[in-house]
Amino acid sequence: TARPTRFRPHPATRVRARRGVMTGGAVASAGGSLEVDTQQAEYAEWRTGKGLKSPNVEVAYFGEADDTVMRYRGVRATSEVRAGDVLVELPRASCLVLLDDADLPFPDFCTGELWAKLTEKNKWALKVALNLLHEVHLGASGKFHVYIQQLPTDFDLLSLWSDEELLMLQYPPATRAAQGQRAEDDE
Repeated sequence: TARPTRFRPHPATRVRARRGVMTGGAVASAGGSLEVDTQQAEYAEWRTGKGLKSPNVEVAYFGEADDTVMRYRGVRATSEVRAGDVLVELPRASCLVLLDDADLPFPDFCTGELWAKLTEKNKWALKVALNLLHEVHLGASGKFHVYIQQLPTDFDLLSLWSDEELLMLQYPPATRAAQGQRAEDDE
């Protein structure tokens, strides 16, 4: 199987296949609802307009359109992909970038005091979340509106599972991961 890895710095980011061969037949095709198909068509047009190139792969939904539990989004090969092939290439300007030491990029949305505390405590993930929330706040006027609109609106975190549910997994690493997430949430 191919693994998307290896990012290249500015002016473009590239994801290359590393090992093996991946073909369109290797991944099951997924049906889709009209709403999802329309949204994905808008997202494809947005990606093209931003200069994103993915000649051998596309964003796809897998599972039945009406199955809210087992339906997920991923990447499907549209043609043969060999080790070393570029899977995705995108200009830096098409990325929602936030550097570790970035100054507060949206003072109208977040206080400098909060941003400084997040920087001090090395809470980069929370800064990224604020960056995404800022884009949500901008709505249709935001540069990443189409991207934001197609992100999942719900997801399941291990930290939200009850202790009983975690025990049913019978997998101690998952329990430890959930406990770590809970401790981080409490900070």
